[in-house]
Amino acid sequence: MFVVVEMLRKYVYKVTKIIALGAFLVLGSGCVTTSKFPNRSTESSFEAATEKYARYVRWGFFEEAADFSRARDASHILLDLSDTAKYRVSDYKILSRLLADNGFEGRVVVSVEYYHVDSGVLHNLHIDQNWWYDHVQQRWYISNPLPEFENTTSDK
Repeated sequence: MFVVVEMLRKYVYKVTKIIALGAFLVLGSGCVTTSKFPNRSTESSFEAATEKYARYVRWGFFEEAADFSRARDASHILLDLSDTAKYRVSDYKILSRLLADNGFEGRVVVSVEYYHVDSGVLHNLHIDQNWWYDHVQQRWYISNPLPEFENTTSDK
């Protein structure tokens, strides 16, 4: 009888340790969050901002697209919009979008197909865009100017 009681005591002790360890792990894991991004809303707003910028450029709303251009010190980038009426964008594709580990800087690679309204000849640009998040304004900005259409000479 003594052997059975001793075996039962050891069994209860082991089960109690396992339950306590399990409870500790479950309760302790709730206190630790390991998120790649400091704020999920910055990730989704990055995608939304790059998509909105793409739509503005694609449909020729260059003044609206220019509102996204800011230098890292938050100063406006001087843009010459006088020649933009001469060009039409026929396609704007986001080839890749990468958000930095800190969640507040991003890189977007795009392909822009456009033509001059007088010539009608298609040209293609590949652009590396650098984006950054402004914590004060709580929005994304691109540190690149608008696409420079006149500097492209390659035909498609």
